[in-house]
Amino acid sequence: MSYCPNCKYEYFFEIEKCKICGAVLVDELPDLDEEKEDNIEDYMGENLVFLVKPNDEIEALFIESTLKEEKIPAFFEHPNLGFVAYSKVNSNVHFANIEFFVPERFFENAKEIVEDLRKEPEFIDMEEEKDDI
Repeated sequence: MSYCPNCKYEYFFEIEKCKICGAVLVDELPDLDEEKEDNIEDYMGENLVFLVKPNDEIEALFIESTLKEEKIPAFFEHPNLGFVAYSKVNSNVHFANIEFFVPERFFENAKEIVEDLRKEPEFIDMEEEKDDI
């Protein structure tokens, strides 16, 4: 078995990369003690601001894992639990209710990251490339 270090999904077949975020799979996940999950309690007293409403579940996972890589805590408001990390309850939440919030001090950096993630990919014009050769 292999695991995605970002999404924490388990893969049973000989797959090398996560189908959701593209991360290289690992044989085992680190202990939870080693990889501290962001908790809203760590940011009590800070103003949480709206960052983005993802277009779909894959984008939500990608945004959360990218922000996490950049050490930016991201939360969403669960109707029963209050503000929590998306990865903690994503299987129990109807996707239409997902809106990410970040502590205000992280907002500008997080906004730039999301804008970069949402940019259209630039395609190479193969005819132009062929003419350059």
